[in-house]
Amino acid sequence: MINIIVGGFLSLPGLLLHIVTAPVIALLSAPAMIFLVYSKPKPAKKALSTDPSSKRVIVTGGSSGIGKSIAVAAAKKGVAEVIIIARNKERLEEARKEITQANSSIVVKALSVDVGRPDSLAEAAKEIFTQDQKPPKTIHLFCCAGAAYPQYFQDIAPEEFSKAVHTNQLGSIFTAQAFVPLMTSGSVTFCSSGAGQIGVFGLASYSPTKFALRGYAECLHIELCESPIYVQIAYPPDTDTPGFVEENKTKPYETKKISEMAGLANPEDIGGTMLKEALKENPPFNVYFGLEGWLVTTLTCGFQPVSTVLDAMAQVSIMSVTRWISLFILNDWYNMIRTYKRGKANNTSSKHD
Repeated sequence: MINIIVGGFLSLPGLLLHIVTAPVIALLSAPAMIFLVYSKPKPAKKALSTDPSSKRVIVTGGSSGIGKSIAVAAAKKGVAEVIIIARNKERLEEARKEITQANSSIVVKALSVDVGRPDSLAEAAKEIFTQDQKPPKTIHLFCCAGAAYPQYFQDIAPEEFSKAVHTNQLGSIFTAQAFVPLMTSGSVTFCSSGAGQIGVFGLASYSPTKFALRGYAECLHIELCESPIYVQIAYPPDTDTPGFVEENKTKPYETKKISEMAGLANPEDIGGTMLKEALKENPPFNVYFGLEGWLVTTLTCGFQPVSTVLDAMAQVSIMSVTRWISLFILNDWYNMIRTYKRGKANNTSSKHD
């Protein structure tokens, strides 16, 4: 069906029509958007302080990858305290030293905790918050613990699905349950993935858990609408981390080709962006990366909250254009996958002949 739509005669005229009409729709919708946003009573959200010395950054999955990059960026920014949480004590200590080297004048702590255990997280949260004499006013919590084990769906053992749900989804939910009630102001950022916006070949045990984080973040966003706690969901693309190296060991050919189309991001860039967005006076709900990230986030916005009138106007006016673009991308994916499968089938037939 996708081939028919994209390859049809009307594709280009239809795309041009949408491009021409999008600005008109934006102009017509602008007054309504402004009225809807500013005519309603505003939630009691106070702008957060931008003074780094008043902030504490807590990162799960902080011993490596994006989590560690966030912690290092926070240290360089000069926050009052950085706390990293992970299971492996050796990697935690190595990460703690690296963060301290980035800024030796701040407090850096490392806690060995399994985010899949609510009781352990509750103890860690209690320890952190009850030992404070003068706790930092603003807490920024980043839920980054997670892992992917790409395989063809039929090769995934039932226990692997359970493991993915427990680590990627429940680990972040349990973290929020333990820490957010103890926070007086700040933000909680859930690290989803580009695969939490688009179902990706070979990630049948991973993508659903990252989609689920978006749903949970939306629930928290509306529940905390009158709280000084901001909720964010971030969608990092493939990033050059130790976890990505592990993924490549089991990644199907098709998954690798799709990944290559999108490129590979630098963990320092991803972590730096996530920290920057969280440290804003009014942290936005969605955190995306680059033009492609913005396009996908706009296309998949659905019933998500918006942070600015500009975001709302963009979503209303260019949704149809981004959908056209997505059809071309999907067409490339399906063609690549079909070509590979047919070639593989032909090779198998030739061996049997």
